[in-house]
Amino acid sequence: MQLALSMDKGIALVKALIEEMRRCQIIISTIFTVERLAWETRGRAQEQFYW
Repeated sequence: MQLALSMDKGIALVKALIEEMRRCQIIISTIFTVERLAWETRGRAQEQFYW
């Protein structure tokens, strides 16, 4: 969430999410699921920022 609050670049968020999932040894599903999760996190960060 911190990264999503500090930047608005989708590809960077996806890369950071994949790195974090690997670090936590979480099995990465399809890229579509990872992208959707990154966009959802970005959306929540924007809502938090604007409120």
